[in-house]
Amino acid sequence: KQRMQAQEYLFELGRVAVPGIAAALNVAIDSRHRSDLLQCVGYLGNVDDITIVEPFLKDRDDRVIRAATNATLRMKRRGQ
Repeated sequence: KQRMQAQEYLFELGRVAVPGIAAALNVAIDSRHRSDLLQCVGYLGNVDDITIVEPFLKDRDDRVIRAATNATLRMKRRGQ
């Protein structure tokens, strides 16, 4: 429940939340947390934020790689 509330709060904040999400990604240990944060960047970010996501395209966890891939594609589509 708290996870959903946190995501809703980030979506309410909008794009201004991206730097904070990026900071959280740098210290996130759990793969589920990393994938959730990457999804948020994908929805809130733009093509300038792809650099935040790129390092996670080579993560050790498949879930994180999928989230990073989807986030990248979403931001690229939005940038076209």
